[in-house]
Amino acid sequence: MYQSVIQRVGSIPELLDIVFDHLDHASNANNAVVCKVWSEVARDKLWREVCNPTQLLSILAPISDLTGSFERKLEPKDWSRFMTYARRVRKFTYEDLSHPHQITPASFAEISETRTSLSLLPHLREFTYATDLSSHRRFAVLFMNESVRRFNLQLDDEPEPLRPFFDNILARMPHLTTLDLRTTRPASSIERDFVHLLNKLPRLEKVVVPPYHITNPVMQTLAKLPNLGVIEFQYLRYQGIGDKEDVRYFNPNIPEDGFPALWDLSLSAHLSQFIPVLSDTLAPAAKNLTSLYVHAISVESEASVRQYFTVVGENFPLIRSIYLEALPGPTMSTQWEAMEPEFEALTLETLKPLLDCPRLTTFELMYPIPLRLMLDDLETLTSRWPTLEVIDLNREPVVLGPAMGTQSNLTLRALFPFARNCPNLRKLGLYLHATEKDLPSVSEIPRPFTKLIELNVGLSSIGEPEAIALFLSRICPADCNIEAGVCWSYAETFVDDASRAVMGERISSWEEVNFYLPLSVKLRHEEKIARDSLEREVEDLRIRNAILAEKSAMALKGDGDSGCVIA
Repeated sequence: MYQSVIQRVGSIPELLDIVFDHLDHASNANNAVVCKVWSEVARDKLWREVCNPTQLLSILAPISDLTGSFERKLEPKDWSRFMTYARRVRKFTYEDLSHPHQITPASFAEISETRTSLSLLPHLREFTYATDLSSHRRFAVLFMNESVRRFNLQLDDEPEPLRPFFDNILARMPHLTTLDLRTTRPASSIERDFVHLLNKLPRLEKVVVPPYHITNPVMQTLAKLPNLGVIEFQYLRYQGIGDKEDVRYFNPNIPEDGFPALWDLSLSAHLSQFIPVLSDTLAPAAKNLTSLYVHAISVESEASVRQYFTVVGENFPLIRSIYLEALPGPTMSTQWEAMEPEFEALTLETLKPLLDCPRLTTFELMYPIPLRLMLDDLETLTSRWPTLEVIDLNREPVVLGPAMGTQSNLTLRALFPFARNCPNLRKLGLYLHATEKDLPSVSEIPRPFTKLIELNVGLSSIGEPEAIALFLSRICPADCNIEAGVCWSYAETFVDDASRAVMGERISSWEEVNFYLPLSVKLRHEEKIARDSLEREVEDLRIRNAILAEKSAMALKGDGDSGCVIA
């Protein structure tokens, strides 16, 4: 009876699907040969995501490692076997960039001629196609079909017309909801064809492009898409890069009914040009905006940053995430071409317009020089942002003077306002001057962080690592990680040799802190357990003594051992 129950439970496909989700590839390969029921579910898992086109296409016939060609002619029975697996594929990546064993055009041509079904992968949902050969681009159509919802396309650099290829996308994948374009071509060279493509994909919900590809025509076209929620650019290497000149003048003409569903916007522009666009054009249209990432190619003054924050605070009541990157991007602006660029410091007055954003959960500010903030300023900010989960107040300013001479006004006491006022804080980034000379006493330390998982100190100066770790152990959770260094990949351009040496010393010291911190937190926890035990014992003795004293005063006999005992 028990055995039959186990067998019935082990034959429920939905239950097997959940279990197999938590197993690795090798385990599911073993599951595929257990029985017929297990085989179906396990093979679905094994073939759900295919990242090696040779692995998939070799089901038809063996493919030579030397030539990339089929070793024999394809037959109808090969397609019957292939479709058994092809119908399981939901995510397919074809990438032959610099691959030594590329599948030859002749093999693709044979697939096209002999296939028995128009859709090679009938249930495909996500398709990634990356090739550096324009001659291979046309073979992407073999894997396109109406079931695809996300298309990641890496364009080659060949100066061939894109319109025919884009027309194939429209004809074969008309229901796309996510389009991710990866290219090193400048936006101006593909803008006309790209706008044509976007215009014909009304179901798009997300568009991802390289930096400097959100141009005026592209922005105006995106504004017409009724379901578009996310416009995003990425700095990832494979994403590519555009040309800064293509966004030199940013003044798109967006109607008031544009962007009806937009909630997440990322773009690059000169801040002075973006401010009027934001206030006059985007504010009336994109009222549902909750996330805004702006890479400011240039910043004229502190006043322009304050004006930008004012426009955001006054016009977007639902905003939850604000990112301002006022650092040079992959292509430098003229502001950064001088040997000694000058920038005005940002203060509390700069940030005050954002205090009226009650829903703010994420705020990240990247600026060339340290912020001019004091401890009281942080108290003001955190008391108005109790919902904060992630905040970065310019942890890695890249213009710090000779040998990193510009120090922060903030010491380790700067952690206190966040610990007191932001109970949900998970990630904190600060540029500090952390020394053992200004360590607070134990009585000054507020309630420790409870959810903090990352404290990023960037390029902060530091004193004795052991003392700093000991202090942090009183306020940071056991699983909190201390991060230091420069994440901005172009910082080396603005750092001289002497400063680079100082930077290395600081990073090394903070790494020591990160090494000591878990041990210190563990020791602190053990001390707390011992202290709590001692306090309970003292309280028990105090109560026993009070009872004995009372009995003595009343001239009563009693056994001291029968007194009250607190476990």
